[in-house]
Amino acid sequence: MAEIPEKAINPVSLEEIAAETGLFNAQRRIPEFLVMGMLPQVLAAENRAEKLRVLLDRAVTGGILAVAGLRNPQAFLRLLHVLAGSVGRDVTMESLGRAAGVSRHTAESYLALLEEAGLVTVCRPWADSLPTEVRGTRKIWFRDLGIRNAVLNDFTHAGARKDLAGLWQNFFFMERVKWNAAHGTGRELHFWRLMRPSTAHIDFIETGPGGMRLFACREDGARMPKLPALFEKAYGPGRLEIVDRRSVVRFITGNGGMTET
Repeated sequence: MAEIPEKAINPVSLEEIAAETGLFNAQRRIPEFLVMGMLPQVLAAENRAEKLRVLLDRAVTGGILAVAGLRNPQAFLRLLHVLAGSVGRDVTMESLGRAAGVSRHTAESYLALLEEAGLVTVCRPWADSLPTEVRGTRKIWFRDLGIRNAVLNDFTHAGARKDLAGLWQNFFFMERVKWNAAHGTGRELHFWRLMRPSTAHIDFIETGPGGMRLFACREDGARMPKLPALFEKAYGPGRLEIVDRRSVVRFITGNGGMTET
């Protein structure tokens, strides 16, 4: 199979935008970034939605489908659409395969192509001690939310969206990944959830040098969660750091809130 063309999906970070335009302005624009993403060529475009559609078509039709030699391109496109609609939810390869009408193995190969092309990133669960910890699922995040919204052809403004919670998690995950990469921390993000009770979860666990950090994403700052009792019993006391509109810049700019651990 021919090599997938060089990635065209290279969004800038909020930290970079803050360095150029100021932290207040960068934070003020977060609702815009949740919808239109953070690709430089999109931010500079007069018609951002149309530019995103063009970039998506170039990456998928002119990139992956042009070189991958897929026997069922429609199934690949269905899988991409399912992934866009599943942001914020954990999925299995079996469920993705069923939704796209392909086998588990084919779903895995399609996902690998999307990762190679730089459209998505896979987040794996963190499990160490408890037998009921989820181990076999994944969360799939889009490297740029504008591209994700282009897949669904939905550019509704942030305040009117029903998928805002998933967008907010995706935004924080990718910005934290960018921050870790830019600062060479060697840290990785995971999610944590129990099969029973299914409500016991932590949005993100970050591990690596400097110890463990626990994050809960709440775009509107409402319903401050507590650390799940079973997690605390298994791994000891910890502090759940709340990522909301006011606090998010602390974790994805400057020192990344590292002094607060």
